Amino acid sequence: MSHPNLSDDTFTNLAKKYNKHTGGATREVGRFTVSIAPTLSTSSVVLDNACGTGIIAEEVMKICQGATVHAVDFSEGMVEVAKGVVSENNWSSVTVQKMDGHNLAFEDNTFTHSISNFGLFLFPDSVKGLQEAKRTLKPDGWIAVTSWFVVGWYPVAQTSLKRAKDIHFEMPPLFSNWNTKEAASQQLLKAGFRNVQSEECKAYLRFQTIDEHVESISTFLPNMVPALKSWSTEEQSAFKVVLKEELEKAVARDENNNYTLPMFAYVTHGVK
Repeated sequence: MSHPNLSDDTFTNLAKKYNKHTGGATREVGRFTVSIAPTLSTSSVVLDNACGTGIIAEEVMKICQGATVHAVDFSEGMVEVAKGVVSENNWSSVTVQKMDGHNLAFEDNTFTHSISNFGLFLFPDSVKGLQEAKRTLKPDGWIAVTSWFVVGWYPVAQTSLKRAKDIHFEMPPLFSNWNTKEAASQQLLKAGFRNVQSEECKAYLRFQTIDEHVESISTFLPNMVPALKSWSTEEQSAFKVVLKEELEKAVARDENNNYTLPMFAYVTHGVK
């Protein structure tokens, strides 16, 4: 489930390098989300909805390996990566399946927790996705949806595109339903959830080199600015030079000497 320019093929191609190119930011937010969830126990049944590489499943297992987790995603590539993580860790209580979040193949009232870490807010029909999440939650079950509202590399990309090709780039319009606390909360309230709250979570893209930042942005940006896919090798190389120059102005260093860019997310949660 994704922005119209982010297809199954897009995520399949990204899958093996997704964790590397997200610089730990999605994991930071996922870890925070799991930390504020109602108590996880051996009786918990958790849906990792639009699971990607299985970050939520991993974070749940760190807290309670006896919990049951069903991780689902529409991307075959992401599913295969997540299955590899589960197999490597021998988590017998975690299953991973290819599944469309608009039509979950689970019975009503199945889950105690339903978490979508940077997935559901990108669904073509997030209303339908929320309806399915609600249907499959038990009464009083807890839902959380994470969504970006500040993406640290967007201003860098905007300036770089303007310099290199006079292209104007803005945040994808699909984000507009989720990029304020009020808007994100309204999505859950309209779906019938109660006790809805939206909390800010700050994370960082962290890379050891600026070149890794360049590669990360160059990986994701063509899916948002399709014109980049038709650029020649020379044009792409020239753009990366400009991008690196702009990144050198924007990054900060953390205590481990990583080059960082800030990211801000909303963690919007409620109960059925």
